[in-house]
Amino acid sequence: MRQRATLLLFLSLLLPGGLNAQDRSVPDWLQPVVTRIAALQASDVPAERWQGAELSLALGVQADGQRLTDADALTPVFLDAWQAAPAHRFHRHRLLRLCQGTLTCGDPVGRNLGLPTAAPTGAGLLPALLEAQRADDQDNGEGAWQAVQVAWRLEEVGMATQQLRAASARQPFGDGTRRLLAMQLQALAGVSLSDTPLEEAGRSPRQIVEDALLGSLEERTLWDFAGIALCGQAQHSATCRRLATQMTASGDLGLQELALRLVPADPDAQRALYWLQWQQLSARRRGLPAGYLQRAAREGTTAAISRLLQENGLPLTPPAGWSPDTAP
Repeated sequence: MRQRATLLLFLSLLLPGGLNAQDRSVPDWLQPVVTRIAALQASDVPAERWQGAELSLALGVQADGQRLTDADALTPVFLDAWQAAPAHRFHRHRLLRLCQGTLTCGDPVGRNLGLPTAAPTGAGLLPALLEAQRADDQDNGEGAWQAVQVAWRLEEVGMATQQLRAASARQPFGDGTRRLLAMQLQALAGVSLSDTPLEEAGRSPRQIVEDALLGSLEERTLWDFAGIALCGQAQHSATCRRLATQMTASGDLGLQELALRLVPADPDAQRALYWLQWQQLSARRRGLPAGYLQRAAREGTTAAISRLLQENGLPLTPPAGWSPDTAP
């Protein structure tokens, strides 16, 4: 579908305006953020080191002011912060997701993390994270869903099925996205970014950075093929219906799209979601208004785009005949 391809392409263009494969330096207007990333990654506080790594990953830049051409360069930074607080559940969830596709986190990278070592295939990071997830009976649905993907990758089909059921029985879904966005915004607090549009980009430095943060959260299904595959099996239909219901109610556009991949949905519900996604994409192209990400962090991306449409006198549902394939 053209809309899907357009979204994926747009999410890859995190820092437009002069950056290319030959130019590895970041623009001058981004230097305050680079300085902030360097300070966070050098901090004695594990949570701040984690913030610095998240900003690097979302913005595609390193603490030395160069482009981040290989996300694996951040693996030691994430692991360093994780080693200082291995029981931090939210960080464990993030590592589960990042290790699915963005980072390389197998043996021997994850040794000596202070996690359980009775893992099915050794003491690497992924098995250790999965073992910790297995022992955690109080996790939310999103953490269990991420464990489905890791278990499948390790050929632990029974564990994947167990975590699929656990995900459907636990709530909330979606608070991980809001927490990550809130953490990124907190990391940027006090950083001075101009609201004057850049001639070459048509948006201001603040808008470009905030667009990159939002874009880094948007793609929910790229690494979730294992859960989608399980939900394609008839024996898991009831479990996946419960999961889809929770994801739809999450207030997160990415999770709502993922729900459509798990259970066939009414065409009108699909069009309504695509309408909101398209409107948010259009807002990002124009430049997100001040306060948009703060609202998304508090209430979710669905509420943020719905409020923006209301403020601009636009409908919350698509007009008759609209489809993402015919949108300009």
